[in-house]
Amino acid sequence: MSGSTGNRRLTRRGVVLPLVMVGMLLLLVMSVALQQAAWRSARGARTLWDTQTGLYAADAATIQAMATWNPDSMAATPIGVPQERIDPAPYGWWTHTALVRTGTLTAVIRSTTHRDRASAAVASAAVAGMLGDGTRIQRTVVRAIRLEPPSVPVLAALTVLGDLEINAGTVDGRDQFAPYDPARDDCGSLRDSASIAAIAAEGFSWRTPGTLFGLTFSLTPPSMAIARAQFDSGFAAIAGRTRTFAMAAPGSVPGSSPWRASVIQVTPGVTIDGVSDYVGLLAVDGDLIVRGTLRVEGMLLVRGAVDVSSGALDVRGALVVRDRAAIGSRVGATLRVAYAPCLVGRALVAVAQPSRRPFGVWNSP
Repeated sequence: MSGSTGNRRLTRRGVVLPLVMVGMLLLLVMSVALQQAAWRSARGARTLWDTQTGLYAADAATIQAMATWNPDSMAATPIGVPQERIDPAPYGWWTHTALVRTGTLTAVIRSTTHRDRASAAVASAAVAGMLGDGTRIQRTVVRAIRLEPPSVPVLAALTVLGDLEINAGTVDGRDQFAPYDPARDDCGSLRDSASIAAIAAEGFSWRTPGTLFGLTFSLTPPSMAIARAQFDSGFAAIAGRTRTFAMAAPGSVPGSSPWRASVIQVTPGVTIDGVSDYVGLLAVDGDLIVRGTLRVEGMLLVRGAVDVSSGALDVRGALVVRDRAAIGSRVGATLRVAYAPCLVGRALVAVAQPSRRPFGVWNSP
C-alpha cells in the first residue's frame, strides 16, 4: 500500500511541474506582447508628435523666408537657380530653405526640416534604439507664391502722362525675339508674341515723323487721371523699397549691380552728359535731361518731364514719364525705345514683395 501511494505522488509531481512551466511561459509571452504593444503605441504617438512638430517648423521657416525677403537678390538670380540656407530651429530641429523663381513674377519656397532622434534631448540613444525608431524625422513644405510689385501704368512702349513733342526717333511696341541670356532675360525662346502700342500720351506735337512699330493714341482726361494716380502710388512704393541717391550736378548715373532698383532724387531735374548703362529699374524723381548717352535695360520711370532733344536715350523694356509739372517732354532722332515685357517684369522683381495669399501649398506625408 505504502509503495503504491508513493508512486502516485511522484506521478503527480511529474505532471504539475510542466504545467507550471507552461503557465509561466504563457505569462512571459503575454507580458512581452503587452510590452511590445505599449512600445508600438508609444512609438506611434511619438512619431506623430515629431512629424507634426516638423511640419510646424517647416511652416515657420517658410514664413521666415517671406518675412526676410530680399528683392534685390531674387531679381539678380536667374529663373530656376535656388537660393539656399540652413538654420537651426528649436528643440534640435534644422531647417533647409530653398527659394527659386519659377517665372518672372512667381516663385517657390521649399522648406525641409529634420531632427536626428539619437541626439534629441527628449530621448537618449539607447531608448531610441530600444523603440526601434529611425534615426531622423523629416518634413517638407512647398509653397508657390506670387511676387507683387507696385503697379505702374505701362500703356505703351513709351508712356507720357503729358504732352510730347516728337522730332523723329524710333519706338517699337513689339516684343522682339532675342537669344536667351539668363543674366539679362527671363523668357528666351519661351516668350510669346506680346505687343503693345508704340506711344501713349496726353497730346502729340509731330515735328518730324519717327519710325514707329505699333499704334499711337492720345489719353482721355479720365484715363489720364487714373494713370497719374497709379503712377504716383507706384512711384512712392518703389521709393520706399529701394535705395535712393542724389545727383546735384550733370554727370553719369552711378554704377549698380544688375537688376537692382535705384531712385535718383533731384530738384528740379538731372542732366546726364556722360555715358551711362543701367540694367534694372531706374527711377528719376524729377526732370531728366539727356545730353550724353543713357542706355537702360529694364524700366525707366521719370516723375518729371524728359528732354532728349540733343542726347541719346536707348531703353529696352519700357519708358514711363509722369510730367508732374506739365511742362511737356521732347524727344529727338536719337531716341530708341523697344518694348520687352520680360525685361520689365524682371526689373519689377527688385521692388516686388511675396504675396500673403499663396496659391499653392504641398506638405510631405
